[in-house]
Amino acid sequence: MNNNDEISALQQRISKLEAEIEKLNARADRIAKVGMGFDETNARYCKLLNKELAEAFDRIIHLELALFPNLASDIGAIHDIIGEGEDRADNPLDHRDK
Repeated sequence: MNNNDEISALQQRISKLEAEIEKLNARADRIAKVGMGFDETNARYCKLLNKELAEAFDRIIHLELALFPNLASDIGAIHDIIGEGEDRADNPLDHRDK
């Protein structure tokens, strides 16, 4: 086998590999498009769940205030005593984020 035959065999192999790369790129593009569709569906689903969660919290708040009408003022009084935000007292029973 001389150099020309080897070069020709390598060029054919390179052509085959380039064709395979094109097929793989097309397949990767299709997969990326499908993935973007899942991302959009997931975002819509998360938005829906967040809305339902917010509505559930609102219903819980309304139930608490209906059952305990002084709850809001009691919580305000507690915050006045222990503080809120940066100026609140260090209380080991207070598990709110600082």
